[in-house]
Amino acid sequence: MFEPYEIGPIECAYCGNISQLKVAAENSEITSHEYEEEDELWGRMTRTIEHGWVYRMLICSICKKATFDRVFYQDGEPQHDEPLYPEPISVPDGLPTRVEKEYRDALMERRRNPNGYAALLGRVLDAVCTDKGIPNRNSDGSVTLGPRLDKLVAQNKLKAVSGAVGLRNIAAHSDLGSLAPEDVPYLETLVRYILDHLYVIPEVNRKASQRRQQPITNSR
Repeated sequence: MFEPYEIGPIECAYCGNISQLKVAAENSEITSHEYEEEDELWGRMTRTIEHGWVYRMLICSICKKATFDRVFYQDGEPQHDEPLYPEPISVPDGLPTRVEKEYRDALMERRRNPNGYAALLGRVLDAVCTDKGIPNRNSDGSVTLGPRLDKLVAQNKLKAVSGAVGLRNIAAHSDLGSLAPEDVPYLETLVRYILDHLYVIPEVNRKASQRRQQPITNSR
């Protein structure tokens, strides 16, 4: 009979905190196979090898939410593990260091708080403006995202993304209310549009061009 046990401290894939995780349930798909091999001392021997995946449900001691992973075992020893749910945070290639940090921080908040996530996406846009040389103060001395974003769009010939500012402002200021969960994808899409056109697509194109110049070998 399975008995729950604790592992860690490790990072919770849901809330991002480092804590003890309880393995609340697991399912083993480990199988055994016999094979024969020649042993220098004992002659021909029959040996057994065990390998396979163990699927686990983990409960965080802080956020109390469930995450799922699987661990590959070889002869009773864990070899490597893979997160299954929630999906690991993925930051695209090509982002400058500061922009990447702000975007990663925002993605960590996505699972916890839609308003916090949207407000942090505003910081991502601020970091992009700074990276592209847009002054952090407007002509009247104020520090607001809207005019900076307008300059960024004009400077790089992008489509209008002014809707991002309104959604970010609602998320960042409680007096304006709260974002509904269905509003968040709008802001996400606008931010990714900017990141993709300014950083990700140029980086992918650079890698593709680099790959094209390498000799292609026949894999057969």
